[in-house]
Amino acid sequence: MPSLSNLPIHPYGVVLALAFVAGIGLGLWNGRRLGYSTDRILDLAVWFLLSAMIGARALYIVLYPSQFPTVGSWFAITQGGLVFFGGFLATAVTVIGYGRWHGLSLRDLGDLIAPCLMLGHAIGRVGCFLNGCCYGRPTDLPWGVVFPRLGDGLPRHPTQLYEAGFLLALFFLAQWLFRRRVEKKWGFPGAIWGSYTLAYSLFRFAIEYVRGDDRGGFFTPAMLSISQGISLAGVVASLAWLHLCRRKHHQESATRKGASDEPTG
Repeated sequence: MPSLSNLPIHPYGVVLALAFVAGIGLGLWNGRRLGYSTDRILDLAVWFLLSAMIGARALYIVLYPSQFPTVGSWFAITQGGLVFFGGFLATAVTVIGYGRWHGLSLRDLGDLIAPCLMLGHAIGRVGCFLNGCCYGRPTDLPWGVVFPRLGDGLPRHPTQLYEAGFLLALFFLAQWLFRRRVEKKWGFPGAIWGSYTLAYSLFRFAIEYVRGDDRGGFFTPAMLSISQGISLAGVVASLAWLHLCRRKHHQESATRKGASDEPTG
């Protein structure tokens, strides 16, 4: 009979599970403050989890097909092989569809999901560091890290930790803004989501210049990576989202003000 002690435990898989648990836990907490039931948040979390894993894995397979000689290898995700932008795009489509199907506000859903995604993503990047993937270029800086799996003995930028630190700081800011929005009615619905996608797109574009792993190919005369191309599209989409949400909020405020100014009697 197999023993639990003989089962392989991959740090990346453990940390990835912790990332999803933390994100879902925060979603339950924040969801209640927006009036969503526990069942609603858990239902959304299941769809979010499935789409995130499928999207992140699918894009990785598309970018690195030589690493997957068999169909079975597609599902070995405990040792890495996920692309954040693939999961991000898949979950965005899923959340839009889920919101439309259930008649939920996409602006509220975005503001609810953003802090959860930041927290889970930050924890997941720690898993990347432990796994030795998503590493940076060689560096002489004192905090350079040698990744044994590469076998070259070169200290490299710990880009995974750079990103984890950035996302964690962004998470605390977003969570503070979420509380302000709920308690003080500050800002406008959709602002937290749009600010997150804008900030991360800009950061991801910049950090690609010190990434040292295979970036899935480069293109255009500017030698941009695929992730940088997606980041640029993310900047444009984020600015458009913020503009539309702000305009919608002003229209709703004007409508409410007009209704309150109507004479009664």
